[in-house]
Amino acid sequence: MSGQKFDFNINHIVLNGIADLVRVIDKDNNVIFVNSAMKEFFWGR
Repeated sequence: MSGQKFDFNINHIVLNGIADLVRVIDKDNNVIFVNSAMKEFFWGR
């Protein structure tokens, strides 16, 4: 899964910027607020 590098960078920035809430902008430009645990689920570890 070498393609995960970009995702890891985003993950790192998000974790450092926001501990519990994560702003995720989906392909429709909607802003979704998710729990950090949910973020790990969606982004993968």
